[in-house]
Amino acid sequence: MRVDGGLEPIAEELRQEVLASDVVHTDDTPVTLAQSSGGGSRQSRVWVYLNREGRHWYEFTDSRKRDGPARVFKDFTGYLQADAYGGYDQLFFLGGATEVACMAHVRRKFVDAEATDPVLAKEAVDRIRALFQIEEAAKDLSDAARAELRDQNAPVTGGVQRLAGAGRDAGAAEVTAGACDHLCA
Repeated sequence: MRVDGGLEPIAEELRQEVLASDVVHTDDTPVTLAQSSGGGSRQSRVWVYLNREGRHWYEFTDSRKRDGPARVFKDFTGYLQADAYGGYDQLFFLGGATEVACMAHVRRKFVDAEATDPVLAKEAVDRIRALFQIEEAAKDLSDAARAELRDQNAPVTGGVQRLAGAGRDAGAAEVTAGACDHLCA
């Protein structure tokens, strides 16, 4: 008995529900796919798509090529929170999706920069920690109350952007510039 075909309607319903949201978070992870004939293996991807309500939809692709996200988001209009993977860029250039930086990825770039620019990296990581605390406090608020809390704390977000820009302008390490490229797009 094959189970996968029976699950397709459920997966399709989840896909539609996730993509109907005005905010979608996405990321991918590499998986090793064993070749059935001749041995060997190759890198494939599992993509996760998550809406504001916490619904998840997963998709497998043979590679990390941009045609996977391009196909998924071709008709999407809303906010797309993702890492700085270049495969998403065409979605933002075409105007359907609005790019939202993933602060966990930005933070990781600053952590990576600690060896080359420890002062800048520490300040950025501390500010991002404060931003995470603000978001934790905001998670159960209404949209209006969340927006008000974010407005009150705008200097925290602006401070992270300023630090990323300063790192890029000063010719800081490539990883700091990567944080800025992700955050200052």
